Amino acid sequence: MGTRANVKIVDENETVWIYRHYDGYPSAVLPDLKGFVEELKENNIVNAEEASSYLLANDNYENTDQQHGDIEFLYTVNVKDRSVSSVSMFIDLDMDDELPL
Repeated sequence: MGTRANVKIVDENETVWIYRHYDGYPSAVLPDLKGFVEELKENNIVNAEEASSYLLANDNYENTDQQHGDIEFLYTVNVKDRSVSSVSMFIDLDMDDELPL
């Protein structure tokens, strides 16, 4: 069974939902999100929809239209301030704070 996760990409006007079915643990997802945020900075992307295309280029992620009900982790990427936060949906890992990238 996979460790499922959602990545929520937000800007001032919209939210884009991304789903990862397998290996949604921070040890696998955070390196991807670090590279993702670096791409946002390098290309000066401030739009959630445009930003999502960079993450969706990775085969581990797929587009979805909402938060899945069976996820173990939720990651939020704020496009404007280039921050990532994470919440464990099943155990308290003290990950509710912004994560340094």
